[in-house]
Amino acid sequence: RIADRNDLDAVIHVGDYIYEYGEDHPYQDINLSDRQTIPTGEIVSLDDYRQRYSLYRLTKPLIRAHQQHPFIVTWDDHEVTNDAYEDGAENHQPETEGDYATRKVVATQAYFEWLPIRDNGTQQVYRRFNYGNLVDLFVLDTRHEARTVQPLAVFQPDFNEMRTLLGDEQKAWLLDGLKSSDAKWKVVAQQVMFSPFNIGFAAPGAAITNRDSVLGVESAVLDIWDGYPAERQQIVDEISQNNIDNVVILSGDFHSSFAYDVTTQPALYPVAETNYLPFPSPAYNATTGEGSVAVEFITPSVSAANFDENFDAATSAQFEFSLNNDLSAAFGINAGQPIIYNPHLKFNDLDRNGYVLLDVKADQAQGNFYYVPTVSEISEEESFGTALSTQDGDNHLTANQTESPLKAAQAEPAPDNPPSAATTANLQIIHNAAHQTVDILVNDNAFLNAFAYRTATPFVEVPADVELNLDLVPTNGQTGLEMVSTSVTLEAGKTYIAIAYGTFDANDEFDVQLAVFDEATMTAATTGNVDLQFFHGATNAPTVDIRNGASNLFENIAYGNFADAYLSVPAASYTLGVAATGSADIVAAYTANLDFWKNRTAVVFATGDLAGNTFQPWVALSNGGTFPLNVANANNDFQITPASTSIWNESEALILGVFPNPSLEENTLRYILNETGRVKVDLLDINGRYLKTIFEGEQEKGGYNLTESLDGLQSGIYLYRLQLNDQVVTRKFVKE
Repeated sequence: RIADRNDLDAVIHVGDYIYEYGEDHPYQDINLSDRQTIPTGEIVSLDDYRQRYSLYRLTKPLIRAHQQHPFIVTWDDHEVTNDAYEDGAENHQPETEGDYATRKVVATQAYFEWLPIRDNGTQQVYRRFNYGNLVDLFVLDTRHEARTVQPLAVFQPDFNEMRTLLGDEQKAWLLDGLKSSDAKWKVVAQQVMFSPFNIGFAAPGAAITNRDSVLGVESAVLDIWDGYPAERQQIVDEISQNNIDNVVILSGDFHSSFAYDVTTQPALYPVAETNYLPFPSPAYNATTGEGSVAVEFITPSVSAANFDENFDAATSAQFEFSLNNDLSAAFGINAGQPIIYNPHLKFNDLDRNGYVLLDVKADQAQGNFYYVPTVSEISEEESFGTALSTQDGDNHLTANQTESPLKAAQAEPAPDNPPSAATTANLQIIHNAAHQTVDILVNDNAFLNAFAYRTATPFVEVPADVELNLDLVPTNGQTGLEMVSTSVTLEAGKTYIAIAYGTFDANDEFDVQLAVFDEATMTAATTGNVDLQFFHGATNAPTVDIRNGASNLFENIAYGNFADAYLSVPAASYTLGVAATGSADIVAAYTANLDFWKNRTAVVFATGDLAGNTFQPWVALSNGGTFPLNVANANNDFQITPASTSIWNESEALILGVFPNPSLEENTLRYILNETGRVKVDLLDINGRYLKTIFEGEQEKGGYNLTESLDGLQSGIYLYRLQLNDQVVTRKFVKE
């Protein structure tokens, strides 16, 4: 619902914009039937991180939020991997995931590519924003800049020694900035809970007076500032000793709502003198707020799992109550004073998803908590939870405030369909002109070399609002095969599909032509669906209908024509029946397994020649992958996993790369098989002529590296052709 507000100066995102886990991890919401995880495994490489960001940024509410508001962002651990620190992470296994420093570099590169943040040359994310004399906003990096590894346990001998989340340089920058700031309010946006989080009440077997049990359970949450108590105390002391008023800390990470008075000793705990029970602290008065030096608001997650999903509703409710209520009666203890573990905690909600609206005025700062009723589907509703405020100079919270009023002057919302300022159009080209490999020239410049029959490009940007002269030149220069020329003018900001169809055979009546569909799209209109277009490019075939069961999916499609519009259907496996228009008889039926292509688009194109018995429907995916549809068997249960035959783009199912490229003495072909089968790798020249076989044999599903010496090859362009069962993919490389 953030995208619907018209009164925000900025959206502050404090990390975990993405999660690195594979599709089987609970954070990927595996219980949602339409949830996609791309790539399906844990992300490690630069391409992996780029694809995961791309997936998140296909979410329409997130697109709208970025369109509507400026974002001020910082990262937490999952932008690289779980529980990361400066030179390592809990969720990194070098033996299978390679060098951590490399992973951190590529993750950082993807972050700066996809998030609205300036690179100062060192990819440093801690920085300062000024809102006049009202707010100085300090954005921190407590994760990747200089964090040392967290301690294992509260009772380890060096627990209270100095370890750092910030590093000396960033810490000095922060403290100097707080002391020198002339702004009324000093807002610190950072990743993890700053305030003490005491949970001794959860000691196993209710052994809340047993030292080992209490310290053991407290050791479960040392990824937050609780694991770095000396540095936290140093920061609090600087604020207190320099009389720095009006510090507001904004945190995330925990997926739940909290609001704190900031003090490092909210209770006498956990110490032997109180039998490891929390007793009132002389350093903090929970009623008056005396002893608090700042306030902290912790935002709930937008959609990620909360306590009730990670545990259960009853456990979550009990934990929520125990955090800041008197537990004397619950544990049957009469200690002569209340047993409250977190008296500085003024509000908590462990179950609901939403956000915090920080409303800052000259005389007060107020945190408003808002929640949505569900994250299982897009909701038009949100509810106000509560508000807490701190007055100028008070440095503590007052709970149960009324909701901040809307700004008197509301901003004009960004248009739903903003006018395009683009000078380019998006274009996918599909080669369905039998049977020749071609080079494509655009305005006499090379655009695509060695473009094979029945392959496609991904959607690429091309110049718009100018005439484009396209020449399709047979690659091998065979006699009797003429160059085909045509021209198109594409409108800026629009998306097109162009398909070459016909035949290069001069004795054939079907000249090569170009058909253009000018209402193309790269994403499905409905979440969980795939949007299908159909093109009839099969020579000597009549006008056809495409059916699924008794229903017509596409009707009356003549040779050389697209369907009028996309058909949006759930991403699943379909049996497509082909019939002459108006006939009840199904000539042939083909199985199209599209359950892997959720939220995206594809073109089913009829190819080949009916009279020559080479008719077959193929599919071109929006990422450039193509594959044939196979005849359905009697049970209609045949499924095929697609493989790209694009020479431009790696597909989901079969990834192929050559490193280094250009190559000098040798190179390595890296490929991932999406199924077990017979593999053959051949070396071809640029004209597609066979030179030699590099490998042939059975291989299991998985990834492989194949290193080949280039001795004896002249400088030039070559191709590796990999065949896996009935799948074929090629990859070009340059020999220097």
